[in-house]
Amino acid sequence: MKPCIGHSIEYLSLTVNWAYNQIVGLKEFESAVVLISNANKESFPLKRAYYANDSKIFMRMIQKVFGRLGLIDYQAYKFLKNNNVVLLHSHFGPQGYKNLSLVYKLKLPHITTFYGYDVGMLPNLYPNWRDRYKRLFDECNLFLAEGNRLKKSLMSLGCPEEKIIVQHLGVDLNRIPYMPRKIDEDGSINILASATFIEKKGLPYALEAFASVRKKYPNIVFTLIGGVPNRKDKRYLREEMKIFEVIKKYKLEDSVNMLGYLPYDDYIKEALKAHIFIHPSITASDGDTEGGAPVSIIEMSASGMPILSTFHCDISEVVIDGVTGYLVPERGVEALTDKLDYLVSHPGVWQDFGYLGRQHISNEFNLKHQIDKLESIYTDIIQAK
Repeated sequence: MKPCIGHSIEYLSLTVNWAYNQIVGLKEFESAVVLISNANKESFPLKRAYYANDSKIFMRMIQKVFGRLGLIDYQAYKFLKNNNVVLLHSHFGPQGYKNLSLVYKLKLPHITTFYGYDVGMLPNLYPNWRDRYKRLFDECNLFLAEGNRLKKSLMSLGCPEEKIIVQHLGVDLNRIPYMPRKIDEDGSINILASATFIEKKGLPYALEAFASVRKKYPNIVFTLIGGVPNRKDKRYLREEMKIFEVIKKYKLEDSVNMLGYLPYDDYIKEALKAHIFIHPSITASDGDTEGGAPVSIIEMSASGMPILSTFHCDISEVVIDGVTGYLVPERGVEALTDKLDYLVSHPGVWQDFGYLGRQHISNEFNLKHQIDKLESIYTDIIQAK
């Protein structure tokens, strides 16, 4: 029987396909045991999973109180123990901290991966998280970061460099066809953006650049995949309002096609209809960042699309400026407009950018290779216990 890895993650939604890939893609280890509060069970089927929200209301209240007191979730403890888990992998800093008492009780080695908001926004808005992270950095065996910029951010919070490994997120190239881009027969050009409506994604800047370029090239359209994941969170609602304000200001209603969130295969099918992918990430006013790089950029580059993005976090490790796409300064609408104008007016560069992008993703962000590396990390930590 293969050894079993536990994964702890707060939620699995349509935008977190990259985490699901890590969980179910293991080969040398048993299919991961997952501890989660919210999940799209239809899109993310799991063989063995403990869903905290499936517990009765009384038990959920007890679990919350236990969490605040630093006590363990007994149901999670029993679940992990019964499944003979040999290592716990926490996804996002808060999950890592939350699980410290649990792994101590189980005497398990522990890995935590940081992804973005947990490094930038959380310790920026809530200084008490800096103290919590000090304990996490001391007690957790190892930390994974998507790229070198995120690694430096962790070090700036006090994480020892020797405890951090750069581990790229991988995409399943078998699910992303490579298609060289060329102008459609009717002469139209489709600009694609795909993101949650949150400030760090920079969507209003993308729409402003599109509006400027469309004055010269009325044959271009803008497709937007994504939306508001939680209408109780004012951050998402504020960003949605900004997006609609830009659309109204520049009279883009007839040229912007908003598709909302899509199941993964539909998302890829829609992407293959597009010619240029734009994702101008920024550091948000609350300190929120991408941490590493948006997985959507990795996926779209893998599909053979030229990318237009920003010098933000670890995006430059995914997009090679001038080779697989273009990068501009954050919030640089003029530079963003200039590069979008160039890509629209020079379709001859699309195929070179797309081909080299696919090769780069295949070499550095291939799910198969990253799973191999992740399993090697697991093995080293387990054997060192």
